[in-house]
Amino acid sequence: MAISTLVWFGGRPALQGVESRFGEEDTSDRFAQLLEFLPPVTMSVNDYPLFGIGTGMQQNARIAMGVSSPWESEGEQGRFLIEQGPVGYLLIWFARLGLAVALFRGFRMLRQAGQRTLSGACLALAGLSLLGNMAFDHVWQALLFVAVGLLLRPVVAYDPQLRNAPAHKAFGRPFVAG
Repeated sequence: MAISTLVWFGGRPALQGVESRFGEEDTSDRFAQLLEFLPPVTMSVNDYPLFGIGTGMQQNARIAMGVSSPWESEGEQGRFLIEQGPVGYLLIWFARLGLAVALFRGFRMLRQAGQRTLSGACLALAGLSLLGNMAFDHVWQALLFVAVGLLLRPVVAYDPQLRNAPAHKAFGRPFVAG
């Protein structure tokens, strides 16, 4: 009884803090940005030039140098679209989708092989490759690709078709994990 009373009185300020945080306008904008990982949503929400304005033109360096641009976007997807144009944006998006598909296939393969920890890591990285801040944060990007490389090696080791692929025969011996 004493614990429930303590939780009731001690939890009220915490609950009010959560309510006030999620009651602001910027919260709905953040949730709307989550849908922007889909190209049709990104292209319909943002104003962008047909050929893009160039890589890095949405960064702080442009503002510091006094270069103005009529296009602005806070989210990563919108920045890709403005900088690269629709063709470049779609190329980057499909590369991320391909990475997510490869990781999801690795998840299924490693789960069937009984490697639950590695399969879970593949699944988590598949989601992060689509939703993460892959290009604008170099530390995140480096960690993601190191993790992907470490996870796809066991996938190659468990799949006999990949293990004996021609790319590995070019080195004079088949790939053997270990």
